[in-house]
Amino acid sequence: MSSSSSPTFAKLNGTNYPTCAGEMEAWLHSAGLWRIDNPVKMWTALESVHLQKKPGAHFNAYGDLFSIRKEDNESLQSLMNRVETAITKIKDLHPKDFTLDSLDSELASMTLIRALPEEYNSFVSSLLLKDNLDKDTIKQSFVTEEIQCSRRARDASTASGSALKASTTTTTTNCDFCGLRNHITTRCRKYMLKIVMIHY
Repeated sequence: MSSSSSPTFAKLNGTNYPTCAGEMEAWLHSAGLWRIDNPVKMWTALESVHLQKKPGAHFNAYGDLFSIRKEDNESLQSLMNRVETAITKIKDLHPKDFTLDSLDSELASMTLIRALPEEYNSFVSSLLLKDNLDKDTIKQSFVTEEIQCSRRARDASTASGSALKASTTTTTTNCDFCGLRNHITTRCRKYMLKIVMIHY
């Protein structure tokens, strides 16, 4: 049995699980400690805590990758290293059955979600909590959100209808696409959603 002195690599933290896992396994083997407990079960438990393969984490990892920009005074080598680190993080978050079709679906979903303006932040947060962010799930969520927005707008216009009748005649703008008041087609959520759905 080899010496069981303390390992010399960086301790496990919230960002270095993939690197630490390989180094720890090698150290435990060299120290003759690999078979003492059930390290596979231990590392599986640690992986489930430190590397949660949830769609929201995957989405955020892609967001981190696509937001990388060369910083002032940064070398190209450093930039490449940051990109490689981001790619490794994304790969670590892939499920075992990940395919190119899965990637296409994820990228379409990510594009749909990132295309939403700030007024949809609550909706985006609810999407990122879902267990599945494939394109079909996102499309269904968009349709549901559109229905809910239409109902709220209809309820608001019904409630304010009485007040409008009592006031003097004013000019209102009606949307040519959805027929609702107080916005134009180019600002219509239903119209924008329809355009996005046609393209995907």
